[in-house]
Amino acid sequence: MKIGEKLRVQVSFYDPDGKKQRDTGGLKTVSARVTYINQAHRYFLAEYRVPGGALRECFKF
Repeated sequence: MKIGEKLRVQVSFYDPDGKKQRDTGGLKTVSARVTYINQAHRYFLAEYRVPGGALRECFKF
């Protein structure tokens, strides 16, 4: 895995009204881009677009 690599991740996603997405159990798969990798390779930071802007979320390897 490298910085800038594109991948699909399952994220905790809330709609703009603040209500949890019930049709997917609160999880949604989105296209994301790796923006940071921990030096010890324990986790990485991925950025993805949602209505209203971009979010970043950390994931374990």
